[in-house]
Formats: sequence, structure tokens, C-alpha cells
Amino acid sequence: MDIINRILKLSKEKGIKEQDLCRFLGLSNSGIYHWKNGKGEPSATQIIKLAECLEVSENYLLKGEDLQENNIEDELLKIPSIFREVGLELAGDKGEYWEQSELNSIAEYIRSVKEQRKK
Repeated sequence: MDIINRILKLSKEKGIKEQDLCRFLGLSNSGIYHWKNGKGEPSATQIIKLAECLEVSENYLLKGEDLQENNIEDELLKIPSIFREVGLELAGDKGEYWEQSELNSIAEYIRSVKEQRKK
């Protein structure tokens, strides 16, 4: 399965219409239609946005790795952006940093929430 088919499959599973994906990506309504007909592919920026929207890794979109193969390192890479979204910093005002065990706990929590969403 190629990247376009993975995007279409995931968006269908999540109930996201193609026109909504186009709007989210800033494409015309025919943007995904062109991808489906081999007249282009998503850019790197669009792949990042799609991965976020579809709640998968960029690797999954690009390579088709099984969703269950996401490891803790993939989840840890997402933590800085999650922290920024909720107004937290990885390093505090006094220069203290989160311990690796704390980051692992946060990543494990993220994974458990993802599993609950699948049910």
C-alpha cells in the first residue's frame, strides 16, 4: 500500500472526509483527487500535518510500518510539541529538566490513551 492509500484508509477509518483533509492542508478540493490519480504527492510539511491529524507517525504514512510497532522513542519525540501545546516547557525556569523516567511515564500514558481511543 502506498502513502496515498494509507492516508485515504486512515481518514476513512476516522470518518474524515477528503474535502476536510484538503481544507486542513490548505489544498483545493481537488488536491487529494490529484494524488489519487498520480499527479502529485503530499509534501513533507503536509505529511507532518497528516500524521498529526490521523494520529500516526510520519514513518507509518511513508513506509507503512504497523501501527503497533511505534516504540517509546517515537512517542518521546512528540512530547516537546505536546508540552508546548499545553504551555509547558521541557526545562523549567531554573534549568531543571524532566527525568528520563518521567518522560517514559508520560510516553506510556500517551500510548495508553491511544489504545483506549481505538476501542
